[in-house]
Amino acid sequence: MNGATPTTSFRFWLWLIAFVGVIVPRRLRSDWRQEWEAELRYREMLLEEWERLDSRHKLDLLRRSASAFWDALWLQPKRLEDEMFQDLRFGVRMLIKHPGLTIVVVMSLALGIGANTTIFSFVNALLLRPPAVTAPGQLLEVWHQRQKAAPAFERYLPLNYPDYAYYRENNRVFSELLAYDGDPTFVSWSQASQAEMTQGQIVSGNFFSALGVKAALGRTFLPGEDQVAGQHPVVVLSHTFWQEHLASDPNVLGTALVLNGHSFTVIGVAPAGFTGMVAGIAPDFWVPMMMAPQMKHDPGLLTRRDSFWLLLVGRLKSGMNAATAQADLNLLAGQLRQAYPRQNQGLDAALFPATMVPGPFRGYVGAFTGVLMAVVGLVLLVACANAANLLLAQAMSRRQEMAIRAALGARRGRLIRQSLTEAVLLACLGGGAGLALAYWMVPVLLKLKPATLPIKLDVPLDFRVLGFTLLASVLTGIIFGLAPAWCSTFIIDLPN
Repeated sequence: MNGATPTTSFRFWLWLIAFVGVIVPRRLRSDWRQEWEAELRYREMLLEEWERLDSRHKLDLLRRSASAFWDALWLQPKRLEDEMFQDLRFGVRMLIKHPGLTIVVVMSLALGIGANTTIFSFVNALLLRPPAVTAPGQLLEVWHQRQKAAPAFERYLPLNYPDYAYYRENNRVFSELLAYDGDPTFVSWSQASQAEMTQGQIVSGNFFSALGVKAALGRTFLPGEDQVAGQHPVVVLSHTFWQEHLASDPNVLGTALVLNGHSFTVIGVAPAGFTGMVAGIAPDFWVPMMMAPQMKHDPGLLTRRDSFWLLLVGRLKSGMNAATAQADLNLLAGQLRQAYPRQNQGLDAALFPATMVPGPFRGYVGAFTGVLMAVVGLVLLVACANAANLLLAQAMSRRQEMAIRAALGARRGRLIRQSLTEAVLLACLGGGAGLALAYWMVPVLLKLKPATLPIKLDVPLDFRVLGFTLLASVLTGIIFGLAPAWCSTFIIDLPN
């Protein structure tokens, strides 16, 4: 009687190993079961008879047996890997076997996915890509906001220089508050034998330091170079201008550029990829705020309170948030209304997250690009319908293949997965071709803008665009492949 209980209890462990072994890949199952059965027999021998074991040893045997389940789970990637590669290999053979169908479907999907990728590239450049600065999440835009009801496009105003100076000196929430001219300034420039019109931007002296942007060559502005009007004619060049117009000359520092008839000394070159804080505006150079009267031929530009031309960006102090900043600036705006009732009457402060599209205009840009995405989405749906029809026609010709695979034991779910794998492969090929199409279409669309429109938009195919294309390709493959995959399994009688 003493030997009966261990035998019965051990049969339970053998049953557990057999049950857990079902999820082990078939090619590994036999060795896995032999190894674990031998392990448990050995543990049973060491632990003697089950009835003589104390609770600690019983728990130890249970723990060792349960660990077989975890060991089987660790082998699941091999199971999935085997089946995935098997499906992929078979899918590739089927695509090669029907080159005509493959080419037609891929070209159709390439047009749909390429159009979506092209529009998403613009969405990414305008709305998703953060400014190329240090910690962009800490930056807030500051605008004037009309207190009275007004049309949306008239509700927000830039600031004048005196108001900017007041906010900069009296706010308690920003470690730095910078300003820049929101409209590109076109000036004539000349150096040696070269002369042409170029686009520049007027910025506050702390523009680069507040954004955390360091010069690639030389230095940026010093605080003392933005104190007295007209006293420090210095200029920082963009990296693109330095490369294209000055042949990346490392000796450019200290040379003179004549801008609007005034000589400016080159003190630095901005890092590659930095174009400022507004998408579509890529200045060739930056000059300090105190040189604005010379650049714009307006001697009173820095003193007048009726000239609203500056966009402000502040970097929050540690521990501050947007709500605290809003309350502080509302208080300063009220003080300005009392001090200058004629110019500041009805004007309050408004804050927006600092992005590549100024806050008041993000809604318009988002709505416009949303309509474009909906239009190209319909184009992709038409491409999916065409691809689905072609695959449905192909499924009719594969009835014999499906019947043979069903006779060999393939179930409905397995055949559906194989058909979906083929569809996703087609979609990924279409996505790759669509990505190449988008790479070609983006520069073409940018060249279609009017010559008088001063837009220089950088639209890179970065990781967001690549991720969108991959996701769109996979979803497209599932969308147009699901119906043919499902219907093809009903052509013959298959087990579920």
